[in-house]
Amino acid sequence: MASGSRCIWKEYVEQHGGKRVLKRILIANNGMAATKAIMSMRQWAFLELGSASELEFVAMASKDDLEANADFIRLADAFVEVPTRSTMPT
Repeated sequence: MASGSRCIWKEYVEQHGGKRVLKRILIANNGMAATKAIMSMRQWAFLELGSASELEFVAMASKDDLEANADFIRLADAFVEVPTRSTMPT
């Protein structure tokens, strides 16, 4: 995030009574819910802050999600691969 972005965020947070600027958001869901969440928050950032890229999204993705080239992974800025239920120890 550029220093100009930090200033915009800081001002926005202070104007709304906040004390801490959050930039990175973990998307701990998959499929349509994750896609809609990312798209909605990017739209909000554009409308409120003037830039859809003010927020950084990190998605949790299973091997199946990666193989399917899921939309929410493409929309996220980064991803962390997590085990699927079938590969988790019991």
